[in-house]
Parts: sequence; C-alpha cells; structure tokens
Amino acid sequence: MQIGDAPVVDVREPLTAQRGGLLTLLTSLSLEQWAAPAAAPQWSVKEIALHLLDVDLSRVARDRDRDKTGQISAPPGHEEFVTRLARCNQRWVDGTRVLSPPLITGLLA
Repeated sequence: MQIGDAPVVDVREPLTAQRGGLLTLLTSLSLEQWAAPAAAPQWSVKEIALHLLDVDLSRVARDRDRDKTGQISAPPGHEEFVTRLARCNQRWVDGTRVLSPPLITGLLA
C-alpha cells in the first residue's frame, strides 16, 4: 500500500484527551515532584514539560508563522543530526528553567 492509499484517521480527540490527562497530572504535582528525575536521562519532570513546551512553540512558529529559522539544518548523517537536536533541546531547557510550573502548564494548555 502506498501512503496516499492509507485511510485518513482523525486523531484530534484522543490527542486532546491525552493532553488533558497530562495537564491534570502536572497540575497535581508538588514542587518536589516537579524536580524529581524523569525517565529521560539527566532531565527532571519539569525539564520534560519544558521540552514539550518547546515542541509546541516550535510547531506554532513553523506552521502558523512560517518561520523556519529555528529548524536544524540537515547534517550529513544520522549521528550528527541526533547530536545537533540534543544540543538544541538542552539549550531550550537550560534557558527556560526559570519558568514556574503554573506558567509551564498554562502555556501547555
């Protein structure tokens, strides 16, 4: 089957429900829980939430505003791309750690 032959599936409802569940969980956390280590190596729960916020805002910049300046240029190989992406993600998290949990969850909402 070609990709164009695949049926279109509307995933907005389950994704909206998933985001709602995430926001419910995040707003229930104590400051200590926000600071707790997450499954991702060397990142806390707060840093994972900041990463999700980066994904959301980057998508708005690219899709709504047609601003591609933040895109990572295509490197020669997979390993270099992963390295550049990890560096970019870490810069965002480092620069946004000052945001409070209520501000993060409000922006994610």
